[in-house]
Amino acid sequence: MFTRKIRFLAIAPSIVGAVLSLSPLSMANAATPLRSFGEIEFRSDPASLVDEVRADLSAHIPAGSSLDAARSLLSDAGAKCRPARTDGSVRCRYYGTHFHGDGVEPVSWTVNLNTADNMVQSFTLVRQ
Repeated sequence: MFTRKIRFLAIAPSIVGAVLSLSPLSMANAATPLRSFGEIEFRSDPASLVDEVRADLSAHIPAGSSLDAARSLLSDAGAKCRPARTDGSVRCRYYGTHFHGDGVEPVSWTVNLNTADNMVQSFTLVRQ
């Protein structure tokens, strides 16, 4: 009887670890965080990253995501979101500057969220 308890205690941590590794909390922490738009603009050629940023956003804001979660994610990335329009669409925009060579240019990233019933259906991304 005593050896059974010791054997159970020896395998208990591995059971707990396996269960925790499947929890939504650990899966969320394992996901790569969305880069901030400011971090993207700090790169040497951010204009070439539009497709990469679009793919990153698609992974973080898949169709069916809650509008609140999408707004929060974009806000954390540095964008400011406007209130929803009457058609349910929401525009989130980041304004910043890009330093290149010996000059500076204003830049913006615009994410238009198309929604229905407070759920994201799709989005568009534009860098200007």
